[in-house]
Amino acid sequence: MWWTERGHQIMRGAEWALFAEGLDQVRSEVEWEIGYGEPTETSVRAFDELQPGQKLALLASVAEAMSDEAVPSPDLTSHIEATVAAVFRQIYFAVEAELVASKDSDPAPSVPESTMMRQLVFDAYIEVMAEEDPDFEIATVLDSQLTAAGDEHENQTVQDDDEIEGEEADSYPPRAATSGDLSAWEAVIDLLSERFLWDRDYENGDVYLNKPPIESKFWKRQMGIKDDYYQAIPPDPADEGLIEVRRTLRRVLGLPDPEAHTSKEYHCGLFDTYHDLFVGSLDSQTVEAASEGWLVESIASTEFDCSHDEWVENFRGAALEAQSQDPFAVYPRFQLDAEQREQAEAAALSGSRIALGSSQAIALRGEDWVITEDRDGLLVDLHQNTWSKQDDPDALTFNHPAKAMEAFLRLKSISEEMAERRRLAFEKLGRPDDLED
Repeated sequence: MWWTERGHQIMRGAEWALFAEGLDQVRSEVEWEIGYGEPTETSVRAFDELQPGQKLALLASVAEAMSDEAVPSPDLTSHIEATVAAVFRQIYFAVEAELVASKDSDPAPSVPESTMMRQLVFDAYIEVMAEEDPDFEIATVLDSQLTAAGDEHENQTVQDDDEIEGEEADSYPPRAATSGDLSAWEAVIDLLSERFLWDRDYENGDVYLNKPPIESKFWKRQMGIKDDYYQAIPPDPADEGLIEVRRTLRRVLGLPDPEAHTSKEYHCGLFDTYHDLFVGSLDSQTVEAASEGWLVESIASTEFDCSHDEWVENFRGAALEAQSQDPFAVYPRFQLDAEQREQAEAAALSGSRIALGSSQAIALRGEDWVITEDRDGLLVDLHQNTWSKQDDPDALTFNHPAKAMEAFLRLKSISEEMAERRRLAFEKLGRPDDLED
């Protein structure tokens, strides 16, 4: 249970489905922080400043409290309320990413626009409003908006979202999951969050903690804030405790919970990108000594493809020999054929998107061309096949779609060669590849 202005509550139905998706996304970010050391950034300071183990523990506590009537309401501290706020902020970021992806360029006709997060938010909003007002009907709300919009829109329907939107903002709430008005979505997400966070005391830690103790205590009492609200330190589980936290998160979120995964920890190792092999586990000194170069880098992982001794004996020589060469000697440039060049030139003139299969494309972003992937975002590193979010400033850019197409063909060749070298590596090791379908 969770204490709210309406008493002890839990989330159900569409509201829980939305919150669980946002929480799982934050959980994934924290696991990435544990594995690779990249801090989680949700823009909620009281959550972001915590250690990753504390974040996972709080996420597990929030997940149980929000979904299970048998779980007592936790004590509301700045950190646990900030955890809830971080989940709703992640939901906002996910909606924003959907809109950025849809507006970056015209989608290929065969690739439908992704509205997953917006649909979850929309469904939760309708369900919550119907719960609070049994007479609530979304069609009635939307009809009143269209009437108030004036004669310019009087003949348009709720489904005419793209025509109504133009350069003006949608009215609140969004008319459908396809709405492109970010401010309207933010208003709905704020409404949903305020059902469980009716104030933002978690944002004001510095205001109270920087005052003299007596003054701080006085003002906290005036504002109805418990004395230990900001000072309470969340648990920071390690080893077996962290395993149990992960097990709880998987159980509550309905994720696979194979014992082999929950019992493993992250260890240092090497990523031989030439053979596509995870090598380890290793001590940090060995990793530091061996990971200098563009083909062999340090990683943190729970699983490895081969031991360091196996790698040294069978693959290290070839990897280091390739690493000593210029990347363009290892993976030569591609030359476009006449048809491909004609396609690129046409795109350069019109600014249109070039579809590369069902999910990848070359698209114009500002004055530069980028390579996009519906699921993974933008291409950041060609040789290591690294992708990032849609607004990443480090994404690879090209001054002409022909250059982007050459890079994509080169990337495809690199991926195929890596897959073949990995196949041969496991053949040499005499064991099956667990990543094979």
